[in-house]
Amino acid sequence: MEEIVREKDFLMIQLWKMGMAGWVRKTIWPLAIGNKLEVTQSLYVCLLNQSCPVPQEMAVELAAQEHPEQTQNILLAFLAYRADISYLPGMVCLASLLLSELEEYPAFQCLANLLHSHHFLPFIKGDVSEVVLSL
Repeated sequence: MEEIVREKDFLMIQLWKMGMAGWVRKTIWPLAIGNKLEVTQSLYVCLLNQSCPVPQEMAVELAAQEHPEQTQNILLAFLAYRADISYLPGMVCLASLLLSELEEYPAFQCLANLLHSHHFLPFIKGDVSEVVLSL
């Protein structure tokens, strides 16, 4: 059984490298990123109801985006979810990329889980000692 799973993982990685159609990304991205944080839609709605000021840098970057309101919702929910992390330039681009293929809630779920994996968190928090340990 374990061998079959490894073969499927290998196949998914090979397909990923070849590129995927948009309709496939809607399924593959959330599966590949996962939901280790167990983010639910009700949590997302709760986070949206918390009022948070829009950082000036974010407002400037949002103006150039295709879905500024949805992108703002996702980022403000993330900043409410992780109050210890402040907005960093470029977060708008990442959220917009996810929104290009996913609906608002799945994009938030992917963003939250992605930023908590693959060594992103130490970089975002500016924790140099953790970054060095991760390398």
